[in-house]
Amino acid sequence: MIANIFIVLFIVFWIVFVVHSIIKSKKIEKKSGIPAGCYSCKAFKDGKCKSHCGEN
Repeated sequence: MIANIFIVLFIVFWIVFVVHSIIKSKKIEKKSGIPAGCYSCKAFKDGKCKSHCGEN
């Protein structure tokens, strides 16, 4: 019984964490205008991203 409660709590906290992470990345994306996935891209980090570095 107690194990079930802990499992349910763990799942609920995990879902809240994932939703918070998505909302946070969308907020950053909206603020900067750069998609959140670009921050982990090697080309973006090196300044060679043609989509966002003005090299169209």
